[in-house]
Amino acid sequence: DQEDRTDLILLSKDSYEALLNILDDKERLNFRRGENVAMVKAGFTDFVEIDGVQVGWDFGMESHTTDANSDTVHGYGFNCDEMELCMLNKGSLFDSRSDWVMDYAAMRVYFWCLGILKFDSPRHVLKFADIS
Repeated sequence: DQEDRTDLILLSKDSYEALLNILDDKERLNFRRGENVAMVKAGFTDFVEIDGVQVGWDFGMESHTTDANSDTVHGYGFNCDEMELCMLNKGSLFDSRSDWVMDYAAMRVYFWCLGILKFDSPRHVLKFADIS
């Protein structure tokens, strides 16, 4: 079913580069890059589309991360229709604080967002890991 399909995959930078190298060396595969990719239109430039799924990398996905079973995790896939961002901030999306920094003679502004992603079902989340 189209609504149950994964529509976003976030990998570590090393895994994303390895994927691009695999795609580059293989026979003709249908994948898109550039301005026509939905995530690129939204301002995220390091994404490709493979079989209708947006694939990119994220700073939050560190290379060589392991899970509870000590398996190396390369990334995660999500169905964005089946997840919800639950905010823990009181009444606003972001909280902020500003401090005067004498060394720079400037205000330093900090923004943060306290929230958690809630998934309707585990079947809508993928983990890409080396399984031993």
